[in-house]
Amino acid sequence: MDRAPDPLVGTTVDQRWHILRQIGTGAVGVVYLAERAKLGRQVALKLLHPEYLSNNEYVSRFAREARALSRLQHINCVSILDVGTHEQRPYIVMELVNGPSLTEEVGTPEMTLPRAVRLVRQVLEGLGHAHGHGIVHRDLKPDNIIVTEVAGVGEVAKILDFGFAHINDSRLSQSNARLVPGTPSYMSPEQAKGEKTDARTDLYSLGVVLYELCVGFRPFVAGEVAELLQKHRDEAPVPPRQAAAGRRISEPLERVILRALEKDRDVRFADAAAFAAALDETPEGRETARAGGAAHKRSLVPYAIAVVALVVACIGVIAALHRH
Repeated sequence: MDRAPDPLVGTTVDQRWHILRQIGTGAVGVVYLAERAKLGRQVALKLLHPEYLSNNEYVSRFAREARALSRLQHINCVSILDVGTHEQRPYIVMELVNGPSLTEEVGTPEMTLPRAVRLVRQVLEGLGHAHGHGIVHRDLKPDNIIVTEVAGVGEVAKILDFGFAHINDSRLSQSNARLVPGTPSYMSPEQAKGEKTDARTDLYSLGVVLYELCVGFRPFVAGEVAELLQKHRDEAPVPPRQAAAGRRISEPLERVILRALEKDRDVRFADAAAFAAALDETPEGRETARAGGAAHKRSLVPYAIAVVALVVACIGVIAALHRH
């Protein structure tokens, strides 16, 4: 049976955003491919599901995501372009990020260990930026990390979906204490216990993602959510080198992964920068630096020259104005 056509497709939101087609749906909202009227710039427009308009928790989550995104300006975090309300439904307009999610990359021949380290390292850069602005994501998972291509930079990992984010701002209402934020397969022990979360919560979830990228499957699997959460709380993961003997994971990388997955958050990395620095010291991290570091530095040279030239030109203009 054919699905009824979406009534929003072909319409224009707030006389600015023309909706082309639906590209995704989630627990809270529907995401559309849209374009800026008259300009033609393509964007992702996310609308709250109409059935949740009377649900304060979901409305609050949607508002939190917009507030979180408005604070972020980083290449590894999706950018917000606009917010508003269309026919009583709140919406968020974001940059359009094209590319596969990390979910689609798990277990592929292209997901080498150096690439896994490089992509997770980029996510840590984005997390460090978010944490520095008082934002804890609380739902990091491969579905929420897109791998895209950026002109002049190359392959870039971008963090999406800040709907479960905790924001350190007393003016904002936070999520209902009875609601456990996150996705069970990637939840930290403190989330599984219903305890307060902090930046190290995201580091645990990213540790699960790194384990999955390196090994090919998650450290904890169970048929029931309660059993899965119990494993996150109490069970030690099978060491990556044992779980995937054929992958040749180095001992230093295994130590980094296992430290990120510590049950006690005080034993994990203190912050995203410490996690990233530890990855840099692994053989896989050093291989990544050798392969991409020089090229990245070379790509920045023309921009540096252009900036210097612009500064010199501005100084010349200012000096000329003073003379006159």
